[in-house]
Amino acid sequence: MRFQKVSNKRKWLTIGLVAFLGAAIGVGSGIGYTYSGVISTALAGTGVSDKEFDSETFVEAAQESDALCQKIAEEGITLLKNNGTLPLQYAEGAAKKINLFGWSSSDQGFLLSGIGSGSSTINPDKKVSLLDAFEEGGYEVNQELVDFYNAYDSTKYGYNSARIKIIEPKISEYSQDFIDACVDYSDTAVIVISRISGENVGEIPMTQSKSKGGADTTRSYIELAQEEEDLIDMAALNFDNVIVLINSTNQMQLNYLDIPEVDAVLNCQILGQSGAMAIPKILDGRINPSGRTVDTYSYDFTKEPSYVNRFANSGSIVYDENLYFGYRWYETADAEHYFDNEERISYAPNGSEVTLKGYDAMVQYPFGHGLSYTTFEWSVDKVKIINGGAESEYSSSNKGLRKDSKIEFTLSCTNTGTVAGKDVMEIYYHAPYTTGGIEKSEINLVQFVKTASIDPGLTQMDIKVTFDAYDMASFDAYDKNDNTYTTFELDSGDYKVSLRKNSHVLASMAQGNPAEYDFHVDSTIVYDKDPVTGEEVTNRFTGADAYAGVEIDGNNAFTSNKPVFLSREDFISTFPTKRYGAPSNTSVVNQGANYSDPTLNQTTMPALNQNNNLLLKTRKDGSKANLNDLQGNGEDTIYNEDLIREIAEDYDGEKLTKLVDQVSAEEACHLVEDSGFGTPALESIGKPTMKDFDGPAGFNSNTQTGTNTGKWTAFPSETLVGQTWSQSLGKQMGLAVGLEGQATGLSGWYAPGVNLHRSPYNGRNYEYYSEDGVLNGYMAASVIQGAKANGLYCYLKHFVVSEEGNNPNGVYTWITEQNLREIYLKPFEIATKNGCNAIMSAFNCVGSTWAGSNRALLNDILREEWGFRGAVITDWSNGGGVMNTKRGVRAGNDIWLNSTSGGNVSKLGRSDPTEVYCAKLAVRNVIYMFCSTYVYAKDYDHSKDNVTVEIGSVQTKTTVDWFKPTLIAVDVVAVLGLAAWLLFGAFGLTFRKE
Repeated sequence: MRFQKVSNKRKWLTIGLVAFLGAAIGVGSGIGYTYSGVISTALAGTGVSDKEFDSETFVEAAQESDALCQKIAEEGITLLKNNGTLPLQYAEGAAKKINLFGWSSSDQGFLLSGIGSGSSTINPDKKVSLLDAFEEGGYEVNQELVDFYNAYDSTKYGYNSARIKIIEPKISEYSQDFIDACVDYSDTAVIVISRISGENVGEIPMTQSKSKGGADTTRSYIELAQEEEDLIDMAALNFDNVIVLINSTNQMQLNYLDIPEVDAVLNCQILGQSGAMAIPKILDGRINPSGRTVDTYSYDFTKEPSYVNRFANSGSIVYDENLYFGYRWYETADAEHYFDNEERISYAPNGSEVTLKGYDAMVQYPFGHGLSYTTFEWSVDKVKIINGGAESEYSSSNKGLRKDSKIEFTLSCTNTGTVAGKDVMEIYYHAPYTTGGIEKSEINLVQFVKTASIDPGLTQMDIKVTFDAYDMASFDAYDKNDNTYTTFELDSGDYKVSLRKNSHVLASMAQGNPAEYDFHVDSTIVYDKDPVTGEEVTNRFTGADAYAGVEIDGNNAFTSNKPVFLSREDFISTFPTKRYGAPSNTSVVNQGANYSDPTLNQTTMPALNQNNNLLLKTRKDGSKANLNDLQGNGEDTIYNEDLIREIAEDYDGEKLTKLVDQVSAEEACHLVEDSGFGTPALESIGKPTMKDFDGPAGFNSNTQTGTNTGKWTAFPSETLVGQTWSQSLGKQMGLAVGLEGQATGLSGWYAPGVNLHRSPYNGRNYEYYSEDGVLNGYMAASVIQGAKANGLYCYLKHFVVSEEGNNPNGVYTWITEQNLREIYLKPFEIATKNGCNAIMSAFNCVGSTWAGSNRALLNDILREEWGFRGAVITDWSNGGGVMNTKRGVRAGNDIWLNSTSGGNVSKLGRSDPTEVYCAKLAVRNVIYMFCSTYVYAKDYDHSKDNVTVEIGSVQTKTTVDWFKPTLIAVDVVAVLGLAAWLLFGAFGLTFRKE
């Protein structure tokens, strides 16, 4: 071989091309290496085989789940308006013909899912479109209209951001002849209006983009479009019956639907794979609607206190509305006469104009509102005050409350109408407010119950509703009552408990039964200890002792332009009017952002690699399982049920300690760093690979695509589940998802979500139940209890103040501790105290400290105050940015949702005593989470649920990460090829002899 002379042009051209291709290969390989686990899964499957999906257990579970989808829709679809047109009446034997108007009525337009984590991949064999539902429901749909909308836009948008536009023909595109033909077909027009949103697509647009070009800059995406208003007008002029279906991920501003020509409005939300089947049944009265709104529908969302700071600005967001958003704002402002000068023109049922004033001019549909085809009357049969073990009957002379008091109402509900139906009984409390004292909403939801189906003239009796005096306490973060305590307190004074149809209207009561009951607190009651755990409760984020030295109300983070929080003392001068940006005191902010908690610092290495002969799983013959076995690729394994039960019954017990002492530093740290969509096998303790999937509308394989996409049930959205106001249905959903999970070898579920609908403009609202923490908390608790009963642990998310829809990675969140405690932490507290043993921390910061590295949040409140035992996982993270593994694990965040196959960029030090110690705590928490779920399911009595499952009967095989070694091999070949090209092309290497 020898080198021969090469022209400069050829030399430098070759070098340039080689350099370019080398750089391209390097960048591509870096991305491929980082996401090799996801790519392997996408190309080779999730590890769940068709055999599991074809099993009798799964097939039966899927059938039950499909029926449950329809049941949720039947009870969740909410009748917002009805002038008597519904239910539709048809002569016996007459064809039920109907016109479906709006592009959103078409198969490509009607939404069954949203975008992102809360979306669902719907199997075509299970999908029931709106058109399918009407056909199945015995209706004939005007095919000419169907063809018209298909011709207008037949694009298969799917559930993605391409749908975030107004897709609707202009009214000029409907000829009069065409309209006349529709009138001849049916006197009923059903108009469908859809809006879609979700994760990672930004917040709700403030303008309307049109599919055929142009935009309306005067309206936001969640207002009705001009085309939709024109369509309603056309229908009003031509059809006897005009019914509007709202099919939207977010609440909408529905002012125009007040016109009397709109006969009925149904809020259908997002219906999942088969929930649309409920719509025709509700329209003709086979199903009596019993849903209730989970948000306040106002006439002008821009007048709400949360509007100005609804989105983050310069990486920061201020919850300056304080407690006062949703119904809490409207009811409190009404009580303070804030709306006295408000007026709005509306319409009476006869079509004449009327002037709405005050609250009525502001709120179209209150929180908890929903109509029925029948009427109900409530009665209070007994009220008891329970102090310790002593019960006494409530009376005018016995209404005093103590620190440990429980209040129990025994209620009856009578159907006073002509058709069977279900009612929702909503219980609210009013606490005494003193000007300048602790901030308080005028009313607050405290409990709720949904009745059974009651036939006309009959009564459901012995409906018990119980809550604690503690549930009415306010958190006095600023010691407003000057008693030196900063904790939950019941101010002295009169408390009123009311039974309501919705947040604004008292219930219809039987004669002699009041809807309101007075209770009294003689002197202020202080809850300096949690009433369940007995642990200390105090400020964690306010004043001189604020965690990491950063006050989360921004007091010391903003040196100027400090946040002003809305106060009942003076709504006028404190009403939010300015948008806040980044805090100005960067030294304080950075202190919180970079804070590494020293509480768990260690100087010596903890016990590791101990030989204590404890194994969670063994081979069937009792011998130790190897890693291959535990990953589902070798010998069959069985659980050591005695050991699992000992661990589940004593988190602090010796057995769990000795088990965790067996792990190596590498195993413990690997578990912490790389637990995306499941936790890895640990050979030293016989822990198998455990698979987790995203949610919350059933298992979502969109975020971990595999060959079995769409075989799990796609449930309705959480908001529609919330609209059922049924804890029983929530539990049934949990049981159903748990059963599907166990049948296909899944152990965990990233759900339910309990962030709040703080603003109608937040893009992920449909993934959460409602604007109210109490409703969220009890619905989530019921779902978790059901899922655990079938062996599925649920990562309740996102902990905490992660209301933004455009994922708030690292966003500084400023909020009063009172608001945090009473509103945003409330659903997590309720669910934790009712059995939740897994939590997902949030992307955002609380103040300037990432939620996942905030020990005051994850340990002092969650684990100590509330008594949580289990594991905390991050949201999606490879340990980069603020979601640093080293800081997070010190604060109590156990595992990272990292699916990048070893790509965690802030790995723990295997020889660092503190980091290994914290990693062992994480192992302990993960093991306890699994064991406590396993035993809960084993001991659960399924006879009342009519579903059973053999716990732990299926184990998935670990998906082999074949992409990384393949990529390395390709890179080696590519590098050798480029080197050869460089040598031969640029430097003239040749095989010729001299």
